[in-house]
Amino acid sequence: MRVNKKMNKRFRADVEKNLFRIPIILDKDTYNWFHNLSISMKISGGYKLPKSYIIRSLVNTVMRLNVNLKNIKTEADLEKRVLQSLINSRRSYRSKQDLPNKNQNNNLVVNVGINRKQIIFLDKIAREMRFSGGKKPSRSSILNTFIKIAILLKPDMSGIRSERGSEERFLQSFRNATKN
Repeated sequence: MRVNKKMNKRFRADVEKNLFRIPIILDKDTYNWFHNLSISMKISGGYKLPKSYIIRSLVNTVMRLNVNLKNIKTEADLEKRVLQSLINSRRSYRSKQDLPNKNQNNNLVVNVGINRKQIIFLDKIAREMRFSGGKKPSRSSILNTFIKIAILLKPDMSGIRSERGSEERFLQSFRNATKN
């Protein structure tokens, strides 16, 4: 009995083509956070999604938030502005002490493929930061800021089977942060 190959498609077959590669430098703790997140997805009955899928879904989630990008000068300002749009100035968020420490010796490079729409969004943020009087950050530093926000919110990623599913979970965790 022959098995039809089209019926056994893996979820990675649905990946977009024409992605742009952006190298991101992650510290060891953040890298381990991604690994633990993927393992928790697998243990709870989902798939172990690659880091690039998770980061793409995180960018899509932040794109849906309609963050005010005026007068942002640094990555810390961007982080505060995204959190303010989430929290709506009602809830204080954890300090940077809760984030992993950045040691120069423990950095790892992860290549992330993102689409043109996401590139345009990241470039819009960088351009707004430059014209607001700050310096123009790299795409990877903006992505690192989004990753810091995700670490602070601690999303529940159990049972995730697709990039779209992880995007919905991120959005759900962002909404839960605004309720408290």
